[in-house]
Amino acid sequence: MPAILQGIVRPLLAGLLVASAGVGGWWVLIQAENRVIDRLVETETRLVAAQIERTLRMHLVELEQMARRWERRTNAAADDWKADVLEVKRQTPAFRAIEWREPALTLRWAAPLTALGRGGDLDSLYEDRRLAALSLAGGTNVPYVSATYYGSVEHRHVSVVAPMFDGESVNGYLIGVVRVRDLLDESLHQELKNGYSIAVHEGPYLLYGPEPTTEGRDAERFSRFAEVEVEGLKWKVEAWPGRQLTPRLRSPAALVVLVIGVMFGVFAAAVVSRPPSR
Repeated sequence: MPAILQGIVRPLLAGLLVASAGVGGWWVLIQAENRVIDRLVETETRLVAAQIERTLRMHLVELEQMARRWERRTNAAADDWKADVLEVKRQTPAFRAIEWREPALTLRWAAPLTALGRGGDLDSLYEDRRLAALSLAGGTNVPYVSATYYGSVEHRHVSVVAPMFDGESVNGYLIGVVRVRDLLDESLHQELKNGYSIAVHEGPYLLYGPEPTTEGRDAERFSRFAEVEVEGLKWKVEAWPGRQLTPRLRSPAALVVLVIGVMFGVFAAAVVSRPPSR
């Protein structure tokens, strides 16, 4: 090999050999970080699904307790019932309205009255949608959470249903109308504040949040899924680190190893290229 080529090739090979050790260390650290982030996101996704489930069950329990209070009060006063509705709404703000329906699903009472007007969550224009959501509950006579449906001003809602009994016979239903976005905002406030992005799906439909494809490669790489099932309702939760959270989950160690490896590679090339002393 000509001397001039030896003077180029030997330093280049030496530099690449040393630098490759730094690149290898960087790659190993990045893979280890990715596994840690995967575990964090998987745990967070399960926690998010559990929180949504707890929130839904809390609304169902509140409505069931109200049903037990009122199912045998045949001479109940409307004003007393409405006052109880307002207290339940105070405890569980995602309830937009509560209806008392007869066994045949004809409306007995509804509150608040503001929900009954045009554009309200109990707007009569959307009555058929709510009754369709109640059809399964009427057939089974057990606590039930409907699939989502579009209600007033195109907001998605779910109906939370608590049967009322007189002995073994059903004598009515309490139906709480819940706006989906309100319920999920309430459930996910802390996780969103912590920097996670969260999407909630019902079948093929996106109910809440962005698609991970809109937030870059890291979002698609780290997204994880968990199921939510509550008395007939089935959702799928997807979570991933948001754009600002991902850099905070990474350590600078991998970059430091890479930079040091490259620097040592340059140094090794310089040493090898130095002419021998005479």
